Amino acid sequence: MTPQIRPITAQDTYAIRKEILWPNGPDHMIVITEDDLSSTQHLGLFDRDNHIGVISLFTTNDGRMQFRKFAVLNSYQGQGAGSLLLSHIIDLARAQNVTQLWCNARIDAAPFYTRFGFSFRPENFFKSDVEYKIAYLDF
Repeated sequence: MTPQIRPITAQDTYAIRKEILWPNGPDHMIVITEDDLSSTQHLGLFDRDNHIGVISLFTTNDGRMQFRKFAVLNSYQGQGAGSLLLSHIIDLARAQNVTQLWCNARIDAAPFYTRFGFSFRPENFFKSDVEYKIAYLDF
C-alpha cells in the first residue's frame, strides 16, 4: 500500500463516515455544522485511486485543533492506514503551532490514541449508544 493524504471536500467524507462510524444511524449523524466553514480542513486517505479514510480538522481561536469523524474502511484497519492519517495530523498541528490536538474518542479506540501519546479526561459520555472520552495531546 502506498497511501496518499490529500485535501477533500466535506461531501467527499460522507460515504466513509456513514459506512464506518454510523452505519445504522440517520444521515444527519454524518454531517457536522462546521463542515463547510472556511477554517475546516477535510483530508482523505487514498490507496491509489481508492478512497480509504477520512478525517476533519477544526481549529479554534484559542489555538486548539479538534479532529472529528476519523474513519478508515474496515478492510484497511490494522494495516497502518489510521496511524498514517493520525501521524499526519499530529505533524500538521505542530506545524500550525497548535497548543492542543483533541477529539471525542470512542472508548474502544482509546488504546490506539494512547500509542500516540494522547491523554484522556476522566469523564465518559454517550452519543446515541456509543461511549466516548475526550482524548487530547498537548504540544
